[in-house]
Amino acid sequence: MVGVSRPAGSPRRAPSRTLPRASVEEANAGDADSDPGLTLRLPFQRPFAWRAALSFLAVRATPGVECVRGQAYWRTVRVPFDGRVLAGWICVHQTPEETFLRVRMAPALEPVGETLGLRLRRFFDLDAEPLRIEAHLRADPAFLPLVEGMPGLRVLGCWDPFELACRAVLGQQVSVAAATTLSGRLAERFGAASGSPVPGLAWLAPSAPEIAQTSVDDIAALGMPRARAATVLALARFAAAGGLAAQSEASLEEVVKRLITLPGIGEWTAQYIAMRGFGQADAFPAGDLGLRRALARLEGTAGLPAERALLARSAAWMPWRAYAAVHLWRLAALPAA
Repeated sequence: MVGVSRPAGSPRRAPSRTLPRASVEEANAGDADSDPGLTLRLPFQRPFAWRAALSFLAVRATPGVECVRGQAYWRTVRVPFDGRVLAGWICVHQTPEETFLRVRMAPALEPVGETLGLRLRRFFDLDAEPLRIEAHLRADPAFLPLVEGMPGLRVLGCWDPFELACRAVLGQQVSVAAATTLSGRLAERFGAASGSPVPGLAWLAPSAPEIAQTSVDDIAALGMPRARAATVLALARFAAAGGLAAQSEASLEEVVKRLITLPGIGEWTAQYIAMRGFGQADAFPAGDLGLRRALARLEGTAGLPAERALLARSAAWMPWRAYAAVHLWRLAALPAA
């Protein structure tokens, strides 16, 4: 139970030692652009590459729903509670000397502080054992400089699996920037106004039932092919019927097998959703262009390796291939030497 004090096969997630889940304290002061709130403390095992986490989130933040500002991650949330839904904002930040994340939240979210803490632990992969995972990846000599160059890199999850799955579909065959733009349009068109006092957080991310009630034409009007709009709608209806919730305790193979039955969702999308939406530590979207380019850089070879070559190479990183993927994405984003 979260306390409130008033002073002034293949693993899913990396297993962890027992850590206190969260504590809650009253915030001493609010930022000039937000109301004072409460603060959760979420402990983690060092190292934690916090700046790298923020960089990853910043380029993927849905406009109006989330943002990175002042070395902190901000977003709107809504959480079911006692037959109703509580909505508000959260702000997650960390300072180098601390071994926990601080999570400020709107006062309206105080009754769901424990739920917030649990969901954010999964979001920021706080139960990982980075030293154990990195020791495994270091066994591959080619990976050694990647791990040493960015220790504590986490596999970031999501606030909501449906929101992440939508983002994955919107990102099919387009750039990260284009997918971010589409995500913002989806939130503005189908999400509810947040009422947040924090600048830039105007919308609540649309839920599966909200999008499930729309049409392919409504979604396509945001600027995407009808086939992709149909996939978003099918995914929303699947999630609204409980299809995604049923995957939370499934194996990687079961998650992928179920997702690829949906129209427009192939192996790459299913692996990405399994990785970030359900915390599958061995998920690996081998068809990803960025991962294939990173493998070429890693091994110093010319040309783009085939997907099957990357998949074969990834066997050395099992059962932590999702962590290997995050390192490879970072390598792909670095300027050429």
